Amino acid sequence: MAAKMSQLRLRKLLSHLEDVRTTELTNNATSGAKKLVTTKVLPSGIGIMTLNNPPVNSLPPPMLEAIDEAVTQLTKDAKVKAVIVTGQNQFFSGGADIKVLQELSKSKSNEGIAFVTKANEVLNRIESSEKPFIAAINGYALGGGCELAMV
Repeated sequence: MAAKMSQLRLRKLLSHLEDVRTTELTNNATSGAKKLVTTKVLPSGIGIMTLNNPPVNSLPPPMLEAIDEAVTQLTKDAKVKAVIVTGQNQFFSGGADIKVLQELSKSKSNEGIAFVTKANEVLNRIESSEKPFIAAINGYALGGGCELAMV
C-alpha cells in the first residue's frame, strides 16, 4: 500500500512539471526501435531519466548502451543540476536479463566480460558524477537494478 502511494505521489509530481526538452534514446538494432530510455530536463534544472524496457525494465546490452548515452547527455548538459532515475510501469528495474546472461556465458567470445565491464563503467560514471543522481524507486529494483538505484 505504501509503495502504491509513493508511486502515485511520484507520478503526480512529475505530471505537474513542464518539460523543456524530451529526448528518446532507442535501440536502433530492432525493428520498430522502441524507446529504451527517455530523458527530460525540467525548467528547474532537474533531469529525469526513465527506463522503458517492458515488462520489467531489464538491463540487456542495448539498454545499458541507452543508459550510458543518457548519462553522458545529462552530465554534459550545463542546465542540469541533478538527475532523477526512474522506471516505467511497476518496476524500477528487474536487473540483467538472465536469458541474455546465459547466452553470453555460453559464447566463446569475450562478450560477457565486455558486458560486465561496460555495466561497471556506466555505474562508476554515475557514482562519480558531480551531479547527484537520485533513484525514484517506483517498484521492484532487483540485481543490477538495485545496484543502479544504490549508486
